[in-house]
Formats: sequence, C-alpha cells, structure tokens
Amino acid sequence: MSEAPRKQRGPITLFCENRRIRLAVSLIALLPVVYLASFGPAGWISSRFDRGADLVSAMYQPIVWVRDHTPLGGFRSALDWYSELAAADDWHWIMVVEFKTGTMETRWTTMDRERARRYAARLRDQ
Repeated sequence: MSEAPRKQRGPITLFCENRRIRLAVSLIALLPVVYLASFGPAGWISSRFDRGADLVSAMYQPIVWVRDHTPLGGFRSALDWYSELAAADDWHWIMVVEFKTGTMETRWTTMDRERARRYAARLRDQ
C-alpha cells in the first residue's frame, strides 16, 4: 500500500511544535535586550577596576553612536544615567577629539564633571 501524503509544515507550525526552534528564536530575539542591558554593568566594572575602558568604548560603539546622533535628549540622559549609576566617581562618556587626525569619538573614560563641561563647551565653540 502507498503511504498517505505528508502535509507540508510551514515555519509557524515548526515554531509551535519544535521546542528547539522555539528556544533558538527566543534566544536570538533576546540578544539585543541583553546587549543593551549589559551597557551599564560593563562600564561599572571597567571603572571600578580601572581596566577595559577602551574595550567598553569599542564594544558599545553602536549604542554610543545612537546616543550621540539621537535628537531626543531624554534618551541620551537615560543612557548616561544608567552607565554612571554604579560607576566609580568621575567616569563618563566623553567626546574626545584627536587633533592629529581631526576625528571625534565618544569614549568611556574618567574626567571630573567640571572639566568635562569645559571641554564640551570648547568643542561646541569650535
């Protein structure tokens, strides 16, 4: 006798019936949330141990780019607050100008607030 034809399974059916696929899709969907949530703790740890600031600056450059180019001041303030929440004193995201190359980038580094404000004002005036 011939076998009954099998029904084709679509992606939704596979998602509903297969636990591995459901788990894989869920983990992939959570990756951006985990990346954004780790933004603060990475800065806190690097500031407390005074190591890895360059790695934090490089690793979170996409978030910092959005922070620097978003017209919403609240988003920038929220990211700054979160990254400085448990950081050591005087650690901030600061715009650094490389005068030799003429490039500007934002880095996670230590600088007292008053000096940072003067530095930022000087950059804006240029």
